[in-house]
Amino acid sequence: MFKSTSKEEPKVWKGFGNLQIQYFFPLEFKRWFKNIKIKLFSTKSEEVLKRLEEAKKICDTKIIWLPKELFMLVVWVILGNNILIIIYEPDIILMRIKSEQVVRTFSNQFDYLWKKYKKDKNVKKINCYRLNAKTYNLNQKRILVDPIHLRSD
Repeated sequence: MFKSTSKEEPKVWKGFGNLQIQYFFPLEFKRWFKNIKIKLFSTKSEEVLKRLEEAKKICDTKIIWLPKELFMLVVWVILGNNILIIIYEPDIILMRIKSEQVVRTFSNQFDYLWKKYKKDKNVKKINCYRLNAKTYNLNQKRILVDPIHLRSD
């Protein structure tokens, strides 16, 4: 899924998450994100800070910290012309929505929140994100259910 998305040459990975992609796919992360900026709303924890240190070595990322009560087991991000909804545990499940209208809507909402909270002192400049998934491709005309099981052994 990331191979096909990377052909679009996305410039940004933005959304809500705790750097799980960097944790679950450390080797692929280096390839996938070396030329992509990351903007995330995330919750601060020791685990996320450790991921952050590794991610800093790969790509340019900015995080706005959210309260711990908003810990995200299910995350969503915009990558190119795609919305990715990702569940990391107990199994990794990825839902991909490829729709210009949906991406534009999510992107506008994210950008509004980002601008609103960017002025907060909790904004930290950092640098980047692994994925093993069932993939659901949804487009505006039809739904294709295409489960894929990947292992990160």
